[in-house]
Amino acid sequence: GEAQQPIHTAPLTTGPHLTPLSQLCVSCGLCCDGSIFGFVALSNDEPERLEKLPVQIDRLGDRSSLRLPCHALKNRCCSVYAERPSGCRTFVCKLGEHLTHGNLTSGECSEVVAEAIDRIHDVGISLKLDRDVMTRAQRLAQNSAAPLSDEQLDLLRSTQVFIRTHFLGWQHDAADKSSH
Repeated sequence: GEAQQPIHTAPLTTGPHLTPLSQLCVSCGLCCDGSIFGFVALSNDEPERLEKLPVQIDRLGDRSSLRLPCHALKNRCCSVYAERPSGCRTFVCKLGEHLTHGNLTSGECSEVVAEAIDRIHDVGISLKLDRDVMTRAQRLAQNSAAPLSDEQLDLLRSTQVFIRTHFLGWQHDAADKSSH
């Protein structure tokens, strides 16, 4: 097979050299693909540093953000891992926190990730979306000119609640209140 490149210069790959948290992250990628967030806030010095990378930077006044889904995400792995923004470096989802603190096993976390990916896939099938599913589905849900069916809206909302609950730690009632 191909020789592994050092982790500091290569995209993350699976393997025994990764921590359980890193293994979870490279099997998931939902924080990068637009399923959990729409953007990553950037510090003042990051936009110039990131301009050479395959990412989309949005600027509004003196604030900048990295638009998600991230164009540097390849097969659920970051292709610019060593140069990624500080917001990406420091973020750990609630599922990752549960793994790190021993509240869930790697297997249990992998099952949650698989279910989230399956749910997102089902949303994509329902809405005939083949990429950037959650980002595009949320835009479609806001489009009053072509409203989604009740079944499609229920599927989207239940998937959003699943993601928010397991990856952001939202309580069901908090997630419900935020949508009003």
